Amino acid sequence: MAKLGFEYAGATEELNKNDFDRTPLPDGKYFAEITDSDYREAKNGNGSYVMVEFRVIDGEFADRKVWSNYNIINSNEQAQEIGQQQFAKLCLATLGKPSCDDTDHLIGRQLAIGVGLDKKDPSRNRVKWTEAVQQTTSAPAARPAAAPAAARVEKAANPWKKPQ
Repeated sequence: MAKLGFEYAGATEELNKNDFDRTPLPDGKYFAEITDSDYREAKNGNGSYVMVEFRVIDGEFADRKVWSNYNIINSNEQAQEIGQQQFAKLCLATLGKPSCDDTDHLIGRQLAIGVGLDKKDPSRNRVKWTEAVQQTTSAPAARPAAAPAAARVEKAANPWKKPQ
């Protein structure tokens, strides 16, 4: 056992205050960024899944989070098939291919997500679908080769002049 000697000097009222809104988001389309993902073993020991954390990046609900689990291996064949299809769609929307060899590759990727209420627990959200969007955090696109210096000067000096 480690001796801590820890004492909290702040007001205890602050400890009981909610730091964030826990109410579910309204049904709809949200632009989001993946802020965390991890491959985990199921608690019941019957498979594994990928956990993904999404953060809404714009609008009234910016900075709110939504989580989704994607069954990769499951003792229920239908649950496994649905989970694998949904995860493949997520990978396609974020990585441009329906596969992923490292969950860390998902982090920082932006996409659109369809959010609804969980049918089993309406106090929670669930991600219904994923869709690709233009990536704003990726490396800039390669620029076309520069035009010869004479052509650049001609355009800059007389932009109204038609090419001959």
